Amino acid sequence: MRLSRQRAVLLAVALCGILPPLNTTMIAVALPNLLRHLGAGVAGGGWLVACYLIAIAPVQPIAGKLGDRYGRRTLMLIGLAAFAVFSVGAGLAPSLPVLIAMRVLQGLSGALVFPNATGLIRELIPERRRAKAYGLFGSVIGVSAAVGPPIGGGLTSLLGWRWIFFVNVPVTLVAAFLLVRVVRAPRPAPAAPFPETASSAAAASRPPGRPTFDVAGAVALAVLLGGASALALEGGRIGGAPVIAPVAAAIAVLFALFLLRESRHPDPIFDPRLFRNRGFAAAAAGVSFGNLALYTTLLATPLLFERTTGWSDGQIGLALAVLSAPTALLAPLGGTLADRLGRRLPATLGQAIVAVGLVPLALWPATSPGVVLTCLAVAGVGGGLTGAAQQAAAVEAVSADKAGVASGIFSTSRYIGGIGGSVVLAGLLNGRLGADGFGALFAVTAVAGLLAAAAGLGLPGRQPAPLDSRR
Repeated sequence: MRLSRQRAVLLAVALCGILPPLNTTMIAVALPNLLRHLGAGVAGGGWLVACYLIAIAPVQPIAGKLGDRYGRRTLMLIGLAAFAVFSVGAGLAPSLPVLIAMRVLQGLSGALVFPNATGLIRELIPERRRAKAYGLFGSVIGVSAAVGPPIGGGLTSLLGWRWIFFVNVPVTLVAAFLLVRVVRAPRPAPAAPFPETASSAAAASRPPGRPTFDVAGAVALAVLLGGASALALEGGRIGGAPVIAPVAAAIAVLFALFLLRESRHPDPIFDPRLFRNRGFAAAAAGVSFGNLALYTTLLATPLLFERTTGWSDGQIGLALAVLSAPTALLAPLGGTLADRLGRRLPATLGQAIVAVGLVPLALWPATSPGVVLTCLAVAGVGGGLTGAAQQAAAVEAVSADKAGVASGIFSTSRYIGGIGGSVVLAGLLNGRLGADGFGALFAVTAVAGLLAAAAGLGLPGRQPAPLDSRR
């Protein structure tokens, strides 16, 4: 593949990759205006955010496998077309329930695009340039997350909150055009044998060809994530402890049965055996707690500024860039440190810095805007040092033939942290938008940062050089 075509592929992949993070952070600034316009409370905002993440989280592993089977370009074009349609639907939504439905469909569409975009890099970019391509892709994702708040704030101030959804349409059209022009239509994949872990009886009962997808596992994961989040968001409204306790117990039992079933499946969507590996378990726990800390802070800060300052939506969006910009800009430095010093030190140090930045907000949430911005900048620096080390550790913890499964579960762990953040937001701020509510919320985020730092201690340290290289 010529260098010019490789660049076109990277541009197409980058445009696809920016959609999920952009639509995750862009809504943060518009959330107060949106909820006020639709007559909804903070709990409704928690649902709006959580449902988008719930839709993305369980679909990514199966979307990657579908791309392997039917071609990544095909899945990406379907996902882009659907994302554009549902973005228009979200922008035209007359009520919060309709908007939530459109956001769920947006999440499902985006989940088809993102894992196959990363797969295209491995498939089409030569090995000698592949690492650099992944680095650029990661930077684009980080920058898109960073510019989401100011873009959302600017669009909301100038044109109204509905335009944070309409703006997706030209991006999807350009990305689809580039995919059609620079990526060839997929060839039929050769038939693959069934995994050796399948029983001989099961193998004999199936026709020869590719292994079947774990559709039941994917559906069960989505239901369990949705049920747990719904319980957390609405638990206080469905009868209190006498009702919550048995429902929570039922979800816990079902999740245990789900893990048992997945551990016995020859090709599971969610392989619990990966968590026996200390490095993978530490990376998944670290990214989940770390995303809970930063994403909850990202969602809560506009609400805090709305109550304590007279800033416009655009000004609040620029203020949030103080948190997201360092995370994006320092990601390459975090990767370099992880290569030179091992995965453990940057991940642990970075998450500890996140916690240090959030502790003052837990103690003095009603402090001056300048102090809040300083705390956000410190937390953003910590986030920038962390991501590359966690991602690398998760993939390196398993053999090459399981790297796709590990990446999918790691990504799901990240979104679980985001779902937890929206639950915390709704639970702690619903009906109590005073200093006590924000103090409790930022205390949770600071503790989450500390837990992520503790998880980082389980990542591998610097590997010693081979003996023959020391001579």
